[in-house]
Amino acid sequence: MHPDKTSERGLRTAVLIFLCAKVLVLWFGVQAALIMTNTSLPANWLHIWNQWDSLHYVSIAENGYQSTGEARSSIVFYPLFPWLTRIVKFVARDTVTAGVIVATLASFAAAFLLYRLAQHDDEHRPRAIDTVLFLSIFPTSYFLHIAYTESLFLALTLASFLFARRERWALAGVAGAFAALTRVNGVLLIPALMVEAWLQWRRTRKFDPRWLWIFFVASGLGVYLAVNKKVAGSWFAFRIYMREVFDRKGLDFPWVSIYDAWLSVWERAPYDAIMVGWQELLFTLIAIAVCVWSWLRLRASYATWATLNVLLFTSTGFLLGAPRYCLTLFPVYFCFAQVTEGRPVLRSVIVLWSVLWLGMFEALFVGGKWAF
Repeated sequence: MHPDKTSERGLRTAVLIFLCAKVLVLWFGVQAALIMTNTSLPANWLHIWNQWDSLHYVSIAENGYQSTGEARSSIVFYPLFPWLTRIVKFVARDTVTAGVIVATLASFAAAFLLYRLAQHDDEHRPRAIDTVLFLSIFPTSYFLHIAYTESLFLALTLASFLFARRERWALAGVAGAFAALTRVNGVLLIPALMVEAWLQWRRTRKFDPRWLWIFFVASGLGVYLAVNKKVAGSWFAFRIYMREVFDRKGLDFPWVSIYDAWLSVWERAPYDAIMVGWQELLFTLIAIAVCVWSWLRLRASYATWATLNVLLFTSTGFLLGAPRYCLTLFPVYFCFAQVTEGRPVLRSVIVLWSVLWLGMFEALFVGGKWAF
């Protein structure tokens, strides 16, 4: 078969896998909500997913950022996702539905871009398909389908890397700027893309002025800080609410939060011991292992991205949300696809672990319990 036709066939397979996973995840969520809450579904069943951070994004999309009242703490949430949700709401008429539509479109883009990026490094079609499979069933992948930023951020991050790999640096910088307008760790694309530029420089030994587009990524953060200034009167107003409302005291050594999570295993009630203790530790260890694997087997730019992200979420003084943060750590899926190739037992173990934990986390989430 012609290589291009083989590639397109693989892409269709990958997207179909992702579509099936999306339908099953959403269907399972409905069943879990009925069981966990023991009540009938709301008129718009998508509202079962409007939990935790989604409430803030929906509020920003409906009312904008507020300078007074309890809603003023929502300034810690970056604006691109709620802005897009607000635009789509003109058609959808319901804010939660609009958020899900934005997430759905972004999630398909993420699956497409992940396949293309995997294929860029490796013409092995089954391995590229597996990267999308492991994304589809990752234990916290339900966040890709609801009014959260994960799908949008992952799509923009992958787009930035793919454009950089194809030496389309202006587009890489623009995609990175939008990523930095979506999540705080978007600015970590700057050092990661600088490493990618260095890899390309090693090949040509020539400076490419287009690499300066890398620094355009910072404009996304600049817009977010300007929003802080306009709404709250301070460029860094978000720091106040991160400390006072979300218990983020500032940067600390990574091992401090990891040790605290370890203590949570023994000092908290059973639910917190598992969800704030064991699960946080497990996914942090997975992320660290992926960082090591990335430095050994993947491109240095991917390894830089993974390492800086892990350092960021383990350095906030309190380890909370590691399973969700790992979802946008795309080298995870490259790692899973590579280590399971030719190892059916290991592949089965990872697939079963992913599906079982996905079901448990998702059921807890729609039931209103903390699930990252």
